[in-house]
Amino acid sequence: MERKNNEKRTGRLSNLSELFQLSKEGKTLFSNPSFRFWQLQNKWKHIAGSMIARESYISFERKQTLYITVTNSVWMNHLYMMKADLLKRIREDDYGKKYTDIRFVAGQAKIERPPESSLAPVNNRREKEEKIYSVPLSEEERNSIDKWTGAYISDTNTRSLFTKMMKAAAAKRKGEIRAGWHSCAVCGDLIPPGINTCTVCENRKEQSQIGKIILLLKETPHLSYNEIYKKIPCKYTAYEEGRETLIQRIRENIYRKIDGPLNKRVLLSMILHKPLKDISLREAETALRNMPETKFDIINKK
Repeated sequence: MERKNNEKRTGRLSNLSELFQLSKEGKTLFSNPSFRFWQLQNKWKHIAGSMIARESYISFERKQTLYITVTNSVWMNHLYMMKADLLKRIREDDYGKKYTDIRFVAGQAKIERPPESSLAPVNNRREKEEKIYSVPLSEEERNSIDKWTGAYISDTNTRSLFTKMMKAAAAKRKGEIRAGWHSCAVCGDLIPPGINTCTVCENRKEQSQIGKIILLLKETPHLSYNEIYKKIPCKYTAYEEGRETLIQRIRENIYRKIDGPLNKRVLLSMILHKPLKDISLREAETALRNMPETKFDIINKK
């Protein structure tokens, strides 16, 4: 598909059917029985008429029998009288010709949902972004930028580039504010509505919490998430990451023979959530006896 000269790359995507039309995948899709049955369901209005289609619809199939759901007994009797004619019309369809019988079942009215292309979410997002980032600057705002670049940038080419960049950034910020964006409570950067802090600040906060959790677990290794939360309000993922980090450090110290007796007791305390003072060295060594003492023990056991 060729792009026209004035067509933007960021425009709406083409219809997916054009991509599948001549491809092997397209031929496989359009010959799929489920897809062809779906096509027949959509033809029911043309087969039975709009009035009947409002009170009935093709629901499912079993071998050579087609099942049609009807909303009430009055219409069901009416369709029974039309059964032969309806079957004849259905068999005129390339897929419907396999049916030898029609059966009518009582059921609720069909819930109609508007068709939605798989490209719809992408196009909706693009349209939303285009609406935000296409807010024009006022004459005063443009003149202010021109005045600033004219005063501080002497080179003509560089000034032109900076002017264009600054106007685009100003228009973007203006559009975001108009769309409800607000300042991050920590750093002040603009963020979308519905959140209080930006992703960067959230990550920094979580990393800070993880460090505090590790320090607290070093002092009292048996603490559970609920006990940690009372001292340091945090997400479970932060607690889990801090705990796993400390466990790996302790295991590494045991491998390296660094303060082994204490580290074994601390490790068992973290695993069992049992106070360190209640764990003896013998209990720790017995519980962890299958854990390799060094990295070379892992290789020798293989």
